[in-house]
Amino acid sequence: MANQIGHFEKVRALAAGARLLAVGGVRASASSQITLFDFVANKPARTIEVAAHVLGLAMAGDVLAAACSDGIARIFDVKEGSEVRSIKAHEGSATALAIAPDGGRLATVGTDGALRIFRVGEDSAPIAEYKLSPVALRAVAFDPAGELVGAAGDDGVVRSITLSTGAVRDMAGHDGPVHSLVFTPRDGRLASGGDDGTVRIWYLVGEVEHENRGGDGSGHTGAVTALLFLPQAAKDGEKELGDRLLSAGADGKIRVWRLEDRRKPRTLDAGGQPIFGLAFAPAASAREGLGAIFAAGEKRNVYRFGVDAQGSPSDSSTQFEHGFQVLAQVVGGARPARETAVKTLSALDEPEALELLVKILRTDRDAEVRTLAAQELGAKQRRGAKAKLREALDDDHTAVRHAAFDALRAIDKEQPLVPLRAAIEARTAEIRAKAVVELAKLRDTSPLIPGLIADRLADRDGSVRLTALAELMRLYPGSAEPLRTAYERGPADLKVEALIQATVQGWLSTPVMAPIVARALDADESDVRRVAFAAKVLERRALAHVLEARDEDLARTIRDIARRIAQVRQGLVAVLAKAPPAAKQGKQGETQQGAKVSDEAIKAARE
Repeated sequence: MANQIGHFEKVRALAAGARLLAVGGVRASASSQITLFDFVANKPARTIEVAAHVLGLAMAGDVLAAACSDGIARIFDVKEGSEVRSIKAHEGSATALAIAPDGGRLATVGTDGALRIFRVGEDSAPIAEYKLSPVALRAVAFDPAGELVGAAGDDGVVRSITLSTGAVRDMAGHDGPVHSLVFTPRDGRLASGGDDGTVRIWYLVGEVEHENRGGDGSGHTGAVTALLFLPQAAKDGEKELGDRLLSAGADGKIRVWRLEDRRKPRTLDAGGQPIFGLAFAPAASAREGLGAIFAAGEKRNVYRFGVDAQGSPSDSSTQFEHGFQVLAQVVGGARPARETAVKTLSALDEPEALELLVKILRTDRDAEVRTLAAQELGAKQRRGAKAKLREALDDDHTAVRHAAFDALRAIDKEQPLVPLRAAIEARTAEIRAKAVVELAKLRDTSPLIPGLIADRLADRDGSVRLTALAELMRLYPGSAEPLRTAYERGPADLKVEALIQATVQGWLSTPVMAPIVARALDADESDVRRVAFAAKVLERRALAHVLEARDEDLARTIRDIARRIAQVRQGLVAVLAKAPPAAKQGKQGETQQGAKVSDEAIKAARE
């Protein structure tokens, strides 16, 4: 069975019970999920939606508590996966929490520098409150008896609070902030991990004193971010095995310290990126040793290290995949799964989601899936996908090209010229023509529009050239200037079109077109000369009848021009680009464009 948890958060906290591991953290969006993983069955159990980031977790029986970035401590029933209570614990973020050994009290700390104690089963004000620091607190812990609470944070001071009296013991010593705390299981001390890469074990009576673990270079490179004591192992013969303390750090390592001696710690590798969560899960049976350590952090992967009966962690680990790794495998699977993956990824703001979506857009074997990817990128306005969407304008499938076009316009809706200028350079003519049509609609927004459209009069594709001419004529109704520009800038087919349209509009002898027609009669291109001559002949109806009877080619040209005039009169040609002059005739009076014109209409157009 695959080792998959499937969460998308960068992990900031772990908590474990008899069967479930809770995984929480931060996302690019404001909300997140807690994923409950059944480590006995080796499968995800459920997810819990949280309207904030999760910065701390604690589990006791069926109760799961989460310290959240919106200052709320949320309490969940892990069996149901439902939120049963929310407590506004702090102004700013709630950064850490702990559940007392009796399961009835909850201690929280936050960026407001306060420590607060609540009843787990009550929606009430705190039963105790301590304003400990002017800066953020980052760690909190109960002692095994539930009589003391430790708290520490950005000021580097470790504090022990006696709950029965409210007495606070301040213990300074770390060089920089403190991120983690845990009480020793048996001898009444408090361990802290700080930015200075050391673990300090504080004595809680008498003078403020501590042991410094790691100060000799055996500690972490960078901050100590999490601490955990392993349960007491069985005796090895007559010898009692000592306590083992685990520290995790920003270096992606876990160090295993023995409290009873000062030997250098063992080092476990947990991915090389900062680790923020450590949790111990008891074994389901004696043959599995004591249980397992789970570690996770910035890399998202969760690492599991087995712990043998003597309390020694394994050097090797099992790595559990996060959600992006799971979806990366789905990309090569069946189409329905790939479509589901696209929709899942589109709802995520992480760069990894964008990377996978772009990969699907570029490489998926089904055009429908590539189209869906383009649509989702546009709907979510993923600006980081613009470069690949521009490439998708040249996709082999028309639906993908049009989806990419629409997506680019959605992303840059505040700068509508940007995607259209990219689209008019696309490889496929249909996209360039579509861009020309949309450019014309922006006429009132920029003085650049007419020039951009006019540039397409020299496009390498005839349909784009005709579209450009049609849109220019819409921009300047009643003016022959677009026809003059088309003749001067376009190739032979567009010169012919300009002459035919001038004939249709009755502009051949206007001041704008008369010099153009004169030049056309001496043009190098034979088609241009032929149409120019036929158009001039049509101005003299009697001469046209005589010459048609003698020149079959002239008669055919005049008939084509007359057909176009008839189409315009009957309203059959709404867009000039839909009726190119080279259209072949199918059935009587029907062009390839499907605009049917009767012989009577053509005859009337010649009169």
